[in-house]
Amino acid sequence: MTVTTATLEPGIQLVTMDHGKVNAIDLEFCEELERLLAELEENTSVDVVVLRGNARAFSAGVDLKRLIAEPLDYVERFLPALRQLFWRAVAFKKPLISAITGHALAGGCVLASTGDYRLLTRDARIGMPELRVGLALPAEGLETFRFAVAPRDFQKVVTSGAWFANESAVATGLADALADSDILAAATSAARNYQRIPRQVFELTKAQIRQPLLQRIRDSHGEFGDQVAACWRDPMVRDNVAKYVRDRLEHAR
Repeated sequence: MTVTTATLEPGIQLVTMDHGKVNAIDLEFCEELERLLAELEENTSVDVVVLRGNARAFSAGVDLKRLIAEPLDYVERFLPALRQLFWRAVAFKKPLISAITGHALAGGCVLASTGDYRLLTRDARIGMPELRVGLALPAEGLETFRFAVAPRDFQKVVTSGAWFANESAVATGLADALADSDILAAATSAARNYQRIPRQVFELTKAQIRQPLLQRIRDSHGEFGDQVAACWRDPMVRDNVAKYVRDRLEHAR
């Protein structure tokens, strides 16, 4: 299984992503996690969801090796599935806590940023190298960053490709707090605070808070969605991604 669940305390559900070494995001990962979030949203016994990665990473982002190895038909299926996963997480009605250990990069950074409360361990790094890879962000990713990141740092986070850690991640808005010890204990404590809010009150308030974000996603996709999809299909862009993957593998040797 790509995703597993466990109960931390009554009403507090832990979702663990465990898909390969670094939770690289591919078609099956998107479909399974999106489906699980939909189920948890409708499950009346679940009050709060804590989302975490495996022992190595929250998620290192899109599986670039598979993206360039597969024919274009894969991109035609993958990109809508990625967008749907991000939308599901952004629009999730219940409190969603991101427990970020290891790397949360590119698409993994987007997924982490959808949380209502984002905890980061001191050995974790978070950032958005997507433009450096050569891929355009879909509206769900770009607008999530515009919502989550401090306005003064928004452009820097999206375009610089920089990674952030510790206090700098909190200062930019990529995390809300640092977890100095057991991140699950910290996440459970935060979840208890959310449980004290009547469910209907939280859902209504979150809907009001995120309504402008959701509308910006709709508007941006309507204006730029075809261009983003064309970028992901473009042979020159795919060649750039392939070069990035080769250079990264060479650097790792």
